[in-house]
Amino acid sequence: MNLITGNESPSEMLAIAYAMEEGLRSFYQRMEASVADQEAAEAFRRLAAMDTQHKEMIFDLYKKNQGEAETAEDLEKEVLPKIMEGGMTTEEL
Repeated sequence: MNLITGNESPSEMLAIAYAMEEGLRSFYQRMEASVADQEAAEAFRRLAAMDTQHKEMIFDLYKKNQGEAETAEDLEKEVLPKIMEGGMTTEEL
């Protein structure tokens, strides 16, 4: 999956970054639910929480760069399917 062509605007790049953070957050939440070890589950919960914070920071930058979405929810509807770093979708894992 080629996510980046080099012709993206700053807002488009931030939308891609937002989608990647959402993909990772979703992945960590699934992992938290799938492990029996409580320490591992807590680690995944914390990682998911960090990605939620990253999404908030990216959305703030997106808005400062004149992104079209008015709310984070609007941006989530517009962005690519849940993707992760490396271009894999969360469903591919």
